[in-house]
Amino acid sequence: MLIPDVKNFWHIGRFVISGKIIGNRINILKKMLFDAFYGPYSLGSGLVIAECDRKVVNTLRKLEIESFQLGDPIIYLYSETLPIYIKSEWLETFIEKNKYSQ
Repeated sequence: MLIPDVKNFWHIGRFVISGKIIGNRINILKKMLFDAFYGPYSLGSGLVIAECDRKVVNTLRKLEIESFQLGDPIIYLYSETLPIYIKSEWLETFIEKNKYSQ
């Protein structure tokens, strides 16, 4: 095992929501996040690894999803991009709050 007590590693890619969509885009993001995070959460004892725009990291925090920054940010596709990880247990509040709205 690479890290004791961590049985699952997941990578989440970038999410893109078209600017042409009218309405509450945060609900679309919540749905995408729920679908991406449900597997890692349900298996437990895992780490989600991702590279995220700083705005997305701030949005995750507002949605009560904590993350840990792994290294220095880089500019990628014209935005400040952070390497992060999220422990599967940190997803519990978000999953529980959003499981019935799916």
